[in-house]
Amino acid sequence: FPRFLPSVLLLRINDPAGHARVYSLIANRVYQTQDTILFQNGLELPHLYTMSIYPTIIGGFPNYFLEMSLRQSGDFLRLLRDVETLKDWNRLRYRYGILRNDPRFWETYDWFTLWNEKHRGIYAGYLDLSYYDLFDSVY
Repeated sequence: FPRFLPSVLLLRINDPAGHARVYSLIANRVYQTQDTILFQNGLELPHLYTMSIYPTIIGGFPNYFLEMSLRQSGDFLRLLRDVETLKDWNRLRYRYGILRNDPRFWETYDWFTLWNEKHRGIYAGYLDLSYYDLFDSVY
């Protein structure tokens, strides 16, 4: 399933008590060759792609914010597991993603920024939206 996912997804899971958990879902891409350091232009090996999940914010260039209740997490994991096409990814993205035109976009960005500063302190940095909502790996 990582073939159709953006490189960095930031996920917020809200529990019934009003607390939130943050995870970073990172798509790990594998290339047989890599001609340059800055661009992914080598021969892709998508059958070797994996995903790493971290219980914090990893990376400074999120491609998407995802949000759900704890109760929805099982459904989310099933949808994520079943992503085999771009259509499958879009179904997940429209259900849980905060798109650029979503009225909650800026409040979600602010929430992740505050969480990052509170929990990571001087290591937090800023979340750069230059790559937000760009399909960095899907052609």
